[in-house]
Amino acid sequence: MNPFPIVGRELLVASRRRETQLIRFVTALTAIVVLAFIFIAMRDNARPDQISLIILIVIAGFAFFFCNLAGVRLTADTLSEEKRNGTLGLLFLTNLRGLDVVLGKMSASSLQAVFGLMAVAPVMMVPLLMGGVDPAEVGRIVGVLFAALFMSLSVGMACSAQFKVTSAAIGVTF
Repeated sequence: MNPFPIVGRELLVASRRRETQLIRFVTALTAIVVLAFIFIAMRDNARPDQISLIILIVIAGFAFFFCNLAGVRLTADTLSEEKRNGTLGLLFLTNLRGLDVVLGKMSASSLQAVFGLMAVAPVMMVPLLMGGVDPAEVGRIVGVLFAALFMSLSVGMACSAQFKVTSAAIGVTF
């Protein structure tokens, strides 16, 4: 028996969308372009260990900013859309619990953000290979990014559950 049936179904549908694959590609490409730009801009001015630290800070800063915006963009309107369409009550007519519905909606809407962050993580390992950055520091930064993403998505789901109007849910989430 599947403990979370709606999670599996929603993840299967979301993973097959073309937008999910495109987000992952664009995110990794953007991180690589930023990495190349910093390499080119600083190749004559600093030592490799200084460049590696700057690369890690810049890429982690961009990733943190986008992790915080993910809740606004992805989850702030998931449950409120179900309320507006009148389909949220239909989900509770089945043998689903509230946790099943919330986890299913959150997992389906957050898949793009998680894949995007997973595409940036290998680019953040380049400063580790250059030297000057501790492996534990890179691991902590990646952990903080995943925690910030989860927090942002959770706040978006909570605001989506409270409001029925899209603009109110997005505004409070922001």
